[in-house]
Amino acid sequence: MKLIICTLITLFSLQSIASLLVTPSRVAFDVRDRSKEVILVNTSNQVRSYKLEWVNQRQNDEGGYTQILENEMESFGTADQFLRYSPRRVTLQAGESQKVKVMARRRSNMSFPEYRSHLKFTALPPDLVNNSDEQETSEGISMKLHLLLSYTIPVVLRTEAPASKVTISDLSFSGEAANKQKLSFTMKKQSPTSVYGDFTIYHIDNGEEKAIGFLNGVNFFHEQQTMRMSIPLHHALNQVKGQLKIVYKGTAEFADTIIDENSIML
Repeated sequence: MKLIICTLITLFSLQSIASLLVTPSRVAFDVRDRSKEVILVNTSNQVRSYKLEWVNQRQNDEGGYTQILENEMESFGTADQFLRYSPRRVTLQAGESQKVKVMARRRSNMSFPEYRSHLKFTALPPDLVNNSDEQETSEGISMKLHLLLSYTIPVVLRTEAPASKVTISDLSFSGEAANKQKLSFTMKKQSPTSVYGDFTIYHIDNGEEKAIGFLNGVNFFHEQQTMRMSIPLHHALNQVKGQLKIVYKGTAEFADTIIDENSIML
């Protein structure tokens, strides 16, 4: 008897998402914005299909995400109730791009300064087996296992102008080994809206300043007031001396704004 198992393994899913370029990686509707566009590009040499849908999740105090429970939806302020997008499913030829339009439908009774949902892109598997999902013949068994991988981007909807009131504190350096050096710190936000920007860590010694650590595209969402973060140093310090300075610089609607900075003596 010959056993034939046609399996869509995780590797395929990883390749599917890796071959999908989504830009921008974050969408923000300011007070007067009515529509935005997200561009999808199939960078692979094969046809790819993706399903789009809303998901709602909250940020935790380490920058990760957890699912919002049904009874938390109303108090959180999910944006999907005010947003529509088109199309809902996209099939892209190799090298092809597609625009997805996201539209805001505001209401007069919106009470939160900011709402948020996440737009999820799920890679759909190719049809590996032309017959039914479960087929047993005299020659053996044919089976499909679909392991789907998804990618999400946050979509922010504001009812008031954002503020970038964030402070960086409690800096600490750790890691004697060159490949384990990192700078840890606490972020505290004093505004009800989210902040977005890039982190750069500088080493200052004998009057010379060198960028040695980076973390780009950091969201500090409205529901979090405090986050504890760590950034590994890309260029290890051979001698632990001098000063480390961290700068949180705004991007997108916060462009060219130094949100905050702080330093620590080594």
